[in-house]
Amino acid sequence: MSLLSIAQANSQINSLSEVPEGMTCCLHQSDLEQSSSELLQAMGLVEDCSFQVCRNKGTCVLQVHSTRLAISRELASKIQVRVVN
Repeated sequence: MSLLSIAQANSQINSLSEVPEGMTCCLHQSDLEQSSSELLQAMGLVEDCSFQVCRNKGTCVLQVHSTRLAISRELASKIQVRVVN
């Protein structure tokens, strides 16, 4: 990803499924069913939390504090984030 693309990503809200590996994000909102949303919250993925995208090919792997979460591409496409670096 070019520096210009990263700067553009920093200034807008993106689908988690579109964020490149290695980027740190802040959860903005999600368009998930209540049960999925509650499960992610129980694992630490709550509104305004920051996390790193470790892998984003097929399954999306996130580092939330000291925990790694793996979520499906379909679920990741319904989560909106703001890239912070």
